[in-house]
Parts: sequence; C-alpha cells; structure tokens
Amino acid sequence: MAVIPAHAKALLEIGTRHWTATGAVSLSGAPVRTLVGGPLDAPQVTVNPYWDLALAAPVHERPLPVPGSGVLVEVLPPPHGPFGWWVPQRRLAWSLPSPGDLTWLLEHLAGRPVLDLGAGLGYWAWQLAQLDVDVLAVDAGGQASTAWLDGVAPFHPVHPGTATTAAAHGDRALFLSWPPPGGLTTAALAAYPGDTVIYAGEQNPEVCGDREFFTELTERWTPLGHSPFHTNLYGARSVLTAYRRAS
Repeated sequence: MAVIPAHAKALLEIGTRHWTATGAVSLSGAPVRTLVGGPLDAPQVTVNPYWDLALAAPVHERPLPVPGSGVLVEVLPPPHGPFGWWVPQRRLAWSLPSPGDLTWLLEHLAGRPVLDLGAGLGYWAWQLAQLDVDVLAVDAGGQASTAWLDGVAPFHPVHPGTATTAAAHGDRALFLSWPPPGGLTTAALAAYPGDTVIYAGEQNPEVCGDREFFTELTERWTPLGHSPFHTNLYGARSVLTAYRRAS
C-alpha cells in the first residue's frame, strides 16, 4: 500500500483544520457545501491526499469552458486565512487528479506506459504507478529541480529530462500536466514519435504551453474526449484531455 509522505500528511492536516475552522459558513451566512456526497465523490482507487484535501474544502462550482466537471473554489478568499490555493499547488501538483480522472486515464491509456514530461514532484506519476501503470517521470534537473518547490521530496522518482527526451519514448503516451508557458510543449510534441498525448492544464497559452502547441493539437491530433471528472482548485480552468495522432 502506498504511504502518504510526511509533508503531504502535514499539509492535509493543516488544510483540513484551516477549512474546518474558517469555512463553517460562507460569506453569505449559508452552510458551506463540500464535494462529499456529490457526483464527483467517487470511491478512491489510490492513496490520494490531494483529493482528500479537496473533499475537505468549501466549494462552489462553475462550468468549464469545455465539457467537464465543475470548478472547485474556496468560498473564503485568501485574506481570510493562510491556506490559499497556491499551497497544495506548490507542494503537491498544479493539476488535481480526482479518482474519476484516474479511472478515465486508465481507459484511454489502454495499457500503454507513460512518459510524464515536466513531472514536477511526480504526483501524477505516483498516482498512476499505484494503478500499475509503467511511468517514467522526467523534469529539467530531475529531483534537484524541486528547490523551487520548497525543497519537498518528490512522490515518485523524477529523472533529468527535457522536451527532446520525448524522442526516445514513442512507445509511451506523452503526459503533459500544467506545462509552463513557452516552447516546452511545442518542442516536446515535435520530438515525440508516438501516437497518444494526455494533456492536463488550461487551454490558454498565457498560462500553459504556447499558441503553436495548441494549433498543432487542433490540426494534427484528434481529441478523444475530456475527463468529465476533472476538478480545479480556486480559479484554475484546467481540463484533462486525451489526443490520438491523426492518420
């Protein structure tokens, strides 16, 4: 059984305590609703402290700009407490994997191994590895690159790798989660000889990727659908989409 790392366990305890203390009522005075008991509250298929944290958070939902789930938003804005949306993003992952996302991903991977390019702390890789998916997680600088993430140890082994690493892994599905704005995604897509891309992030080149990347996906890749279970923290507009190279 996967073990929750100490820093993630502490984060879960702090976040739950914060939201329990400050989120008893909304700003309007109405009781705060959480995801517990709602349509996204599916049985967990992995040890997933990020989702445990999401279940504890006060929320309201807004539709995404593409078919998908609602958006998870803190009812109380950051001035009402120290535990803002940026805390789990820095110490866990920018994109939140729900149990439904993981089941959806398994169906679209259809047994393929995965190259998690720009893996950060390897949270998504850790989740997929718990489901017996063969995941190679890479990031610029490898595990040494976590200094900007407050020195937190990765959840899964993260090896040094750049966009060109994709050239050697056409047998794997290319997984890109919240890639930074700039040329990384375009270079990775140009190098990648495989046929399956999984993208988690905003469809806004000022936030993730670049215009060339999204143009390439539109013109040369076929979307296989969006996860209807994808959920966001605070004001993020992330979607989880699978693509197949057009013949």
